Amino acid sequence: MTSPITLVEIDGVALDLDNVEYSIYLTHGRSRVTDGATPSSASITIIPESGALPSAPEIGQVLRIEAHNLPRFRGQITDLTFTHVIDGVPRYSIQATGIIAQMGNRYVPIYYPSSPTVFEAVKTQLLQSLPFGTFPIRPFSENVMGGRDQILNVVDPAIMNPPNALSYVGSAADWVGGAVVDYPDGNPLIQFYDSRGIVPYQKKWQDYNSFGETWNVQIGDWTQQTITYPTAEEPLTLDSGTIVFEPVFNQQLGEIINSVSIRYGTSGGGGGGGGGGGGGSRYRTDDPVSISQFGVRELSLDTELANVGDAVVRANSILVRQANPRWQIGGVEILMDEITDPAFRDQIMELICGRRVNLTNLPAPGPLVFVGIVEGWSEVFLGVGGEKGIHRMTLALSDPLLSYAVMPWSLLTTQTWDTINSSVIWADAISLETLI
Repeated sequence: MTSPITLVEIDGVALDLDNVEYSIYLTHGRSRVTDGATPSSASITIIPESGALPSAPEIGQVLRIEAHNLPRFRGQITDLTFTHVIDGVPRYSIQATGIIAQMGNRYVPIYYPSSPTVFEAVKTQLLQSLPFGTFPIRPFSENVMGGRDQILNVVDPAIMNPPNALSYVGSAADWVGGAVVDYPDGNPLIQFYDSRGIVPYQKKWQDYNSFGETWNVQIGDWTQQTITYPTAEEPLTLDSGTIVFEPVFNQQLGEIINSVSIRYGTSGGGGGGGGGGGGGSRYRTDDPVSISQFGVRELSLDTELANVGDAVVRANSILVRQANPRWQIGGVEILMDEITDPAFRDQIMELICGRRVNLTNLPAPGPLVFVGIVEGWSEVFLGVGGEKGIHRMTLALSDPLLSYAVMPWSLLTTQTWDTINSSVIWADAISLETLI
């Protein structure tokens, strides 16, 4: 079997993989649902058998990696180390980060003369801060998922010292709940939690205003113009026979929040770093039962949400998901080089932040089925030349309730109350199977 690595490209020049020894460590997404903006990363060590690479890599160049002809990483080289194993045999160590890291070095003036949606505000930041001309752009319904209904404050153009673009986008994800990561192909992904539901989003007129979308590329009538997010797909089932790990279930007191205070309304701030300035109003809600058991564990969140309704939804969602302890599962390690079905292997490799996996036949005692949301993954490749090498992938999973991705009522069709397990609470209703 040949190496799973099918492309390592530096500044547009592909390496001859038959003549190198390599060690590659990649990450996509985040390790926990509570993490902030998290660029993808690549750490690659190369020892050329011929003694040197065709051209020495340089800081700022683009590194691109594929495995089994699927994109695994695309980003900018940030660190280089050149050493010698022995005389005449060099070792190149390269570090690179995904494209959203570049947003941290760009300052985009924030000026919204009318109240934008979160989607519109974040889209503006992306358009003005990222070099989209350097790689194929995805439709903006894939670059920015969700955030289309929450309204932000009007921003005064006289506000000075705007935050960097990454700070603003990261703050927006805190205000309404979301993840800021990179796709494995290098595109940015800002994924608000309302996109992790199952119901498709009906497209609006203003969605058709970028990158040459014309009527002749549309299919169906207006009622068929919907956006179905990848996160709404059926979970990918991973039987215990395909993964190598001893499941570790844990609960942590530090994650409990039973008192939430959300600032909303006109604040006079610029919208960076969790909300600027004072002013505005506050909505507060508590869980008395949780407080009586664990004491007051408060979260105070300053936002640029304009409306009290959005603040109520955000506060109550935090309380529902975190007022009581819930079981979490540790990393799920997969021996990718032992999977013999290429189609199944590719399905695993195409998992991105926000998609679901279904773990079955877990050891007892414990859940017989655990549906988790992929928050990210890490991936390791070790090999010499064209040999099979080693390919490991570890998934970071979260409870769907933590991102409000439980099953909607609309998914119930023929079920009646007498067919549902009355001991299951709705917060644990992740799929129809969990209700039976």
